[in-house]
Amino acid sequence: MQHKAIRGKAIPSACSFLSKLHFFPVVSENLRCLNRTFSNTRCGEDTYGILNTYRKSIKSSPDEEILYSFVELHCLRDILNVGCIIEDIAKNCGNLAKQAAMEFIRGSYFIEYSCSADDAKLLLRNVHRYNLEEDQREYLSDVLNNLVEREDLLPAIPAFK
Repeated sequence: MQHKAIRGKAIPSACSFLSKLHFFPVVSENLRCLNRTFSNTRCGEDTYGILNTYRKSIKSSPDEEILYSFVELHCLRDILNVGCIIEDIAKNCGNLAKQAAMEFIRGSYFIEYSCSADDAKLLLRNVHRYNLEEDQREYLSDVLNNLVEREDLLPAIPAFK
C-alpha cells in the first residue's frame, strides 16, 4: 500500500511533465531497443563491484556507523545504477530515448525516494572513499549536489507504518 501511494503521487506529475517531450511516442518507437538494453545491461554487476569494494572498506563499527553505511550503500547503488542504465540507453537507443528516460527518472523522484538530502550530504563527504572512475565520481557528485539543492522542492514521503 505504501508503494502505491508513492507511485500514485509520482507518476501523474511525471507523465504530465514528460508529455512535453512526447514521451510515449519516443518510448513506443524505441520499445524493442529499451527492452534489449534492460535485458542485456551489466549495470547491476558493475555497480555491485563498486559497492563490494566499499563494503570491504567498512570495518567493525558502532551501530550508528553501520546504519550510515547501509544508507550510503542503497543511495550509492541507486544513483550508480540509474547513471549506468541511462548511459546504456544513450549508447543503444539514441539521445531522444536517453532524454525521455532521464525525464522519467526525474519526474518519478526515483533517486530522491532512496536518497534524501541528508543522505546526499553524507555521501558527498565520503565520495573520496568510493572506488570510482573520474567520470563516475563527477556524475555522483553532480547528482548528490542536485539532491541537496532540491531538498525543499521534493514532495513529502509518507512515513512507513
